[in-house]
Amino acid sequence: MRVLSVTVGLPRDLRDRRGRIVRSGIVKKPVEGKVRVTKKGLDGDGQADAGAHGVPHRAVYAYPVGHYRSWMEEEGREDLGFGSLGENLTVEGADERSVLIGDRFRIGTALLEVTYGRIPCVKLGLRLADPTFPDRFLASRRTGFFFRVLEEGELAAGDEATQTAHGPGRFSIREALELLYGTGQADPARLAELCKVDALPPPWRERAQRITAGGSPS
Repeated sequence: MRVLSVTVGLPRDLRDRRGRIVRSGIVKKPVEGKVRVTKKGLDGDGQADAGAHGVPHRAVYAYPVGHYRSWMEEEGREDLGFGSLGENLTVEGADERSVLIGDRFRIGTALLEVTYGRIPCVKLGLRLADPTFPDRFLASRRTGFFFRVLEEGELAAGDEATQTAHGPGRFSIREALELLYGTGQADPARLAELCKVDALPPPWRERAQRITAGGSPS
């Protein structure tokens, strides 16, 4: 895996179709040179809703570059540059099928651990001026993936991501998405195994436990 672009942005006001103001840090722009990575994320990056986004298991968000090509073809638009989907790192050489929950990567001098895939909110629809887009985003399973920061450091566009550990249980982001958000009957034994993965963050662990218990996953 290689980092093609590093993007950051501070919270700003977006306006929905009813004219209401929604504050979000989803608008990001590429930056050059080395960027400091802390347990809270990248320097120069911020979140309007720190309770939902400013948490350790969502410190850094990566998105595969190949998905941009797919979205532009499917959506018939040419205005999707790096960072348009709110990611911090646009990457090549890895996607939701190949990346496992608990995989660890050394990028620059920082050590990052894969936690889970992105479940989009309405702000992604506001960013793209299309309120229907978040549903298609999740249904596509082209969600990208989040990292937590195990060791702080610096990274930059062009850095190679060296894998230092493989996720236990061999749960790809794609498989976990299907187990937790698929329309079919999830395998309870596999869900139980998923819950044993230390890197799995609370939102997905709690959802897996609710599904296993036979309750509503919402």
